[in-house]
Amino acid sequence: MRKRMIRMVGLCLALILLLGQAVPVSAAVPKISAAVTRSNVLALANAYDKDGAYLLKSSLMKGRNILEWWGTGTSLWEGMDTGVHEECHAYSFMNGSYNSEAIYLGNQKYIRVSYTDVYPSRKMGMTIPQRLRTFRWSTYVGNPEPNLASDVQGVYGLLNEFTAYYWGMHMGLSLYSYLRKNKASTWEWMTYINGGANGRLAYAEFKYYILNYMYYAKQHYPAIYRGIKNNRNFVNTYAYIEKKFAAQNKKFLNYINKLGWKISGDWCCDPVSGYRLNIYQGDYRRLVKEMSKKKYKNLL
Repeated sequence: MRKRMIRMVGLCLALILLLGQAVPVSAAVPKISAAVTRSNVLALANAYDKDGAYLLKSSLMKGRNILEWWGTGTSLWEGMDTGVHEECHAYSFMNGSYNSEAIYLGNQKYIRVSYTDVYPSRKMGMTIPQRLRTFRWSTYVGNPEPNLASDVQGVYGLLNEFTAYYWGMHMGLSLYSYLRKNKASTWEWMTYINGGANGRLAYAEFKYYILNYMYYAKQHYPAIYRGIKNNRNFVNTYAYIEKKFAAQNKKFLNYINKLGWKISGDWCCDPVSGYRLNIYQGDYRRLVKEMSKKKYKNLL
């Protein structure tokens, strides 16, 4: 009986460590200069973004190394958005199947989106005019690496990226009060704003890619178009993520206003230090203007 109890205690301790419970909710939130460790990552996520924490813990339960996304010289808080973005992809794979993917919706819930027939996204990507080829164009739809999901899984791969960029940005933006509390430097605020601007642009890019994919399918692959259009889980999930992403973009701009930084053209400027950075306003506005065309509105 005693040996059996010892074995049970050992199994419980192993499970606790695996779930990240070595970092209880009441654990002290790491300082802005804290080292990049698993316990610090989970403590920061637990304190500011429960959804981000859930995605990271889900990966830990599967034995994944979540720290691989913090590159050399990347601070603890700075790598949180990338970590959640990448583990959102892992979550989709781990909870999907050979013919579906799991799109995380929040509150520890997901929806499985089954695959219908698709065509490679690069076929659509080559029709995108030069003025709308932002810096992610080549990576995802212009000249993607072999077997990249955004290409071979067509619109479903694009939805997966759209979702991952949403949750990555969600984690990053949630650290606003953390940086305030820790009296972040101007350079740290520039890093924060740059992360938000990247997420905001990704919203416009992947919304456009998805709509353009559907428009191209309607013109050249009507059977594929009908299959996707009639996939209710896809349609409803896209609409849900798009709405939340659009609201998140407004929150990002509100945070810039709270900081007292000013947007002028492509640039976001700190009136105190005079420092400024490019937040891709031109690219964002060109994509939004393109999507206001009747052919895309009809698709929506």
